[in-house]
Amino acid sequence: MNNLKQYQTLIGYRKMAGLNQRDMKDILGISLTIYNAKENGKVRFNQDDMKTIKNVLSEKLNKKLTIDELFF
Repeated sequence: MNNLKQYQTLIGYRKMAGLNQRDMKDILGISLTIYNAKENGKVRFNQDDMKTIKNVLSEKLNKKLTIDELFF
């Protein structure tokens, strides 16, 4: 699957949680440029990023999300 299309689920949940890319880069401790590249499929999310994002979105949305659901 195309990474850009693949991450539409992640982007949708991020927006539903009221978070923007700036919020996510702060949560992950990376630059906005790098976060944007990850979300656009140019740079891969590492396992720690995936776990952190899953936990933050699950908490914000009060919904049990999985890494597979968000990233694969």
